[in-house]
Amino acid sequence: MKAIDIIRTNFPDCPQWSAQSFLAQLRDQQKLDIQAYWKLEESIISLMSEFSDYPKELSWPVYQIFDRMMHLLSAHLDPSDNYQIAELEDKQVRELVERVETLFEGFFKGSFPDEQMNLDQDGPRPDWGRELRRAEEIIYQNVCQSDTWAQESFIGVLDRDWVIDMHGYWQLEWALGRLIRQSADYPRKLTWAVFRIYSSALPYLNAHVSPYEECELRHSEGHPVKEFRKRWGQIFEGFFKGKMPAWKIHGDTQKSPSSPNPSTPATGVRWLPFSEHKEVRLPLGALIKFDASYPFEDQVVMMVCDSPARNSRLGLFTITGYKAGFNCVFNLPEEATNADGSLTAGTLYNNWEQWIGEWSPDRAWILQEGLRADDLK
Repeated sequence: MKAIDIIRTNFPDCPQWSAQSFLAQLRDQQKLDIQAYWKLEESIISLMSEFSDYPKELSWPVYQIFDRMMHLLSAHLDPSDNYQIAELEDKQVRELVERVETLFEGFFKGSFPDEQMNLDQDGPRPDWGRELRRAEEIIYQNVCQSDTWAQESFIGVLDRDWVIDMHGYWQLEWALGRLIRQSADYPRKLTWAVFRIYSSALPYLNAHVSPYEECELRHSEGHPVKEFRKRWGQIFEGFFKGKMPAWKIHGDTQKSPSSPNPSTPATGVRWLPFSEHKEVRLPLGALIKFDASYPFEDQVVMMVCDSPARNSRLGLFTITGYKAGFNCVFNLPEEATNADGSLTAGTLYNNWEQWIGEWSPDRAWILQEGLRADDLK
């Protein structure tokens, strides 16, 4: 199998996605298939090359594989997370994390990780105007290996003070947004620099949400770090995908094409606002969608199910994203179950903080009848 085909089998959004790929087994079976990993690693190494410009159709799936692998490996190392890779000790997982970071950095760098990379900018590109050159400058200021590295950049302040400096972040977001609008492929060094910024901040953002890590980040404007983490992931995903996020880029004066409110489900399925339908009874198979964050994605859908605890208890089972198919995430108390075996939406709404946790029930929707086969066409 060609290297690019192995990449595609590990990319969930690709038609060639395979249940036997390394990432599929890691996600769905909580199993580390070492032979499948070696195939993936060899494929990534074979695709390392001195591209003058990195093709977006290649960098997007590779970035997504890295992001999802790191999410799963971090979940294993988080004692508060139910996700556990079978037959692996924490020390082995930490060693794999280091290897994965080095491997993917090498891909975007275009050479083996132990080789030095000259990050001197190539000088003004003849087809780039003042704004694009300024965006490139901001990117390199956030990379410590660069000659233009600035200690007061976003990454500099995060590393030194454990502070999410929004002044530095807004500059970085503007730069990434301006580059996304650039329709041509990105210069290789610039693509690597953006990946380096993302991977440099990732350990701090993951450690902050873990109750077992001594890393407490402070937001310079006093907002919740989990909200920042969501925005951070979306802008970098947009860069590698070559697509602007649904929300307006900070400082962007160009008019974006109109898009639906990102907090409102835009499908043909009749989702009902949770807060406005508290009288609804949710039977087994009913769905609840809500805005979330780590260890889930920006939004997650859960299904009302039988609790493993039995005794007429109900639970919530994840059906989307990284956690899809895992064990019952939330076991509800016995008193939440009605005589007919259903769950009243208002009961869950009123006890949301105690039973579910940090996310808001006011940013949730319900689908009482669940999904039909036709809804998935």
